[in-house]
Amino acid sequence: MREKLEDWQAAAELASVRDRQALDHLPQDESTAWQSLWRDVDELLTRVGKKNEPTNGRKEPETPKTKPSGRSLPPSGATGR
Repeated sequence: MREKLEDWQAAAELASVRDRQALDHLPQDESTAWQSLWRDVDELLTRVGKKNEPTNGRKEPETPKTKPSGRSLPPSGATGR
């Protein structure tokens, strides 16, 4: 996902809806919507970047090694009728 968002930020074909000077030529509502999208892209990249940073001693949540107890699903194709 990170690569795709970074591609969007650099893509020449998106400059007309990304660059400040280009956005100034769009109607206000369109300009506002595009600015919101690019803020969201920046925020997502920041969040994704934080996931890739060292954890400073914090452990990632562990995946359970056993299945939770409870009801099991019927075999594939079984309708129970």
